[in-house]
Amino acid sequence: HVGADADVTIIDPLERWVVDPQQFRSQSGNTPLRGRELVGRARQVIVSGELRVDRAPQTRGRLAVSRAEQG
Repeated sequence: HVGADADVTIIDPLERWVVDPQQFRSQSGNTPLRGRELVGRARQVIVSGELRVDRAPQTRGRLAVSRAEQG
């Protein structure tokens, strides 16, 4: 729909993390992935123009550099 707010997910395709159901926003802790290391994670989620998830690094006014660029 023209003029509607976009839903956007910004990901870090290189981030490694371990699934921990205690960190879920859901009250359900059921997952077959508990304890597994995964690669790739959502950093920010914007829904209808509102920031809903923010795991982005704090840059303090500097350009954030990805892990791939850091070497």
